[in-house]
Order: sequence, then structure tokens, then C-alpha cells
Amino acid sequence: MLIYFFIGCAVGVLIYFLRSKRSKKKKNNLSIIPFLGIAFAAGNYLFFSQETNVYPSGENSVVNLISCIAFAVILLFAYGISNHIANIGEKAIKNYHQLQNEGTSKFSALINTIFISLLLLSLSFSLFIDQRLFFLSFVLMFVYQIAKRTPEKRFLRFQKILATSKIRSLAIGLVEIEGKITAGEKLISRLGKKECYGYIYYEYNVSTNKEGKKSYHQTLCEKKINNFTMTDDSGSIQILAADKPLVHLGINPHQDLEYNNKRFKEYILEADATYLLIGSAEPINDKIVITHSAPHYLLGLSPQDYVVRWNKARPFRRNATIIVIIALFVIFSILAIPMEYQDGILTLYFNNTSSSW
Repeated sequence: MLIYFFIGCAVGVLIYFLRSKRSKKKKNNLSIIPFLGIAFAAGNYLFFSQETNVYPSGENSVVNLISCIAFAVILLFAYGISNHIANIGEKAIKNYHQLQNEGTSKFSALINTIFISLLLLSLSFSLFIDQRLFFLSFVLMFVYQIAKRTPEKRFLRFQKILATSKIRSLAIGLVEIEGKITAGEKLISRLGKKECYGYIYYEYNVSTNKEGKKSYHQTLCEKKINNFTMTDDSGSIQILAADKPLVHLGINPHQDLEYNNKRFKEYILEADATYLLIGSAEPINDKIVITHSAPHYLLGLSPQDYVVRWNKARPFRRNATIIVIIALFVIFSILAIPMEYQDGILTLYFNNTSSSW
């Protein structure tokens, strides 16, 4: 039966490839690949394999009817599973390109993407295989999210390391400055039509469950930021932010609206706010500018008061993370290792760990 699964997957790959070549505007879904694989394997098992015990005794018409119903149910489940696997694949591709844009090497980005994809697949299906594997996957995902190097985490780490420099005395390399935006090509925000130097606009679909709890699914993210100038008490410098990934932390939403099962949120860069900015200072046309470039591939800003609050709360977050990790390890040990408590003595049976469940 496995050979028919691979034949179905091969047909799915062929159809996916042909559709992608024929129409670039129409969205092409990767779910067709595992879906056809499951469909081919199930069809062979139900209709063509006479050696299985799936066929009950009775008239051929009854047998065929039962087989058709079983095949339809399998296709329904296959459709859901295939969509889920395809979503994981699309997220993996997006994650790979994002890591590339952040300056990660191709090999490291590939290993990271494979690891997180396998972890997501394990979380999705390991509960039906082994509960210990599911719990281990959950713990690994938790640790991965803590250890994952995102641009936001790198920004907060570097602001702790770097000293705030005066614009007049900037050195070449990764720098941190503090000042206000004083010049640049202004934009009009999408919400509120307010003048700004850049905006980040989000749209979400809003759904409500039976308990009245709302959940939000992002459907659109539009970032439009032009080059601008930052000024402190020692001078000014141009920030080349147009068409660059820009980290924005701690900025309060300029507008946050919700109606007709839609949510609209927007952040803007204003002239009257004091920002802490980190980026790479380099000479371009005999002038020092700050931009997003190698080797750090980091350009971001945050209100100065947000950074102060984050630094004050950092020890509490670190201690809470350590406590949670220890608690998860203890819970996993209790679930995975057989033990017996008798006459005040706790005995752990490490040799029987694999057969405890």
C-alpha cells in the first residue's frame, strides 16, 4: 500500500508543478500532494486489494456501498490532514526566507526550518502515537520559542550591550543612538489620515467561540517606511529604512478599530516621540548613514520609556522562565519514569521507562 501512497504524492507534485506554471495569479495549494497520496493508498486498499479483511460477507453491491462510504470518510479526513501538512510546509518556506533575510546562512536556515517543521508535525500527530513523545515535543517547542533568535530579541539584547552614542561621534559598525525624527518624506497613515514618517498596518479576521472568547487571524500586513533623519543634541544622521526590515517594539497603536468581524490596527512613526534606534553605521557617498546591512542585519527602533521598562522587568522574566522549564522537566519525569512509593521509599524504575505507557 505504501507504493500507492508515493504514486499519489508523485501525481500531486506533477499537478502542483503544472498549475504553478500555468497560472501565477491563482493560489496553488501544497495540500494536493499528501491528499492524493492518502487517496491513492486508501483507494487501493478498499477497492483493489482482495487480500484484506475489510470486505464483509454479503452481496457485492453492499460491499461496494460500504467501501464507497469508507472511502469518502477517509477522503474527508485526508483533506483536513493534507491542509494542515500543507500549512506547515508553507510556514516552513516562509521561515526559511525570513531567516535568509535576517542574514542567517543557508545551511543554518535549512536546519532550523527542518527542525521546527518536524516539531510541528510531531505536535500534530504524536498524541495518537505516544503521549510521552507529544509531551516531549511540547517541551522542545517551549524551549525553542525561548531560545529562538528573532530580530526583536536581538534588538533587546543589543540595546543591553551597546552604549548610546552621540550622532556626531558615531563609529562604523553596529550603533545605538537616541533622538527624534526631524526630517524625511512624510506619509499619510491609512487609519486616521495622519501625517507620519512611516506606518505598519494590520488587518485581522475576528472569530468568536461558544464561550464568547475572540480569536484573531492576521490577513494583511502592510509596512511603508521612507528614509528619515534622526537628531539628538549633537547632530543629525539619515536612516535608510525604505524597503528594509524594521523592528518596531513598544510603539502604542495609533488606531485600533474593530467592526464587522474585522480588526484594523496601525502603528506610526511620529516626530514628537523619542526613539532608541539600533542599526549599522556605514559610509555612503562620503556620508555616514544608518541602515540594515551585514554582518548584523538589524535595524530597529523603540520608544525610550519602553526599553527602560523592559530592562527593569528582565530579571523577573528570566526567573519565571527557569521555574517553568524545571517544572516541565519534573512533570515529564513523573509521566515517563515508572515509580513506586512504599513504606516511605520512592523507587524509580529507569529500565522500564520505554514500556511505562
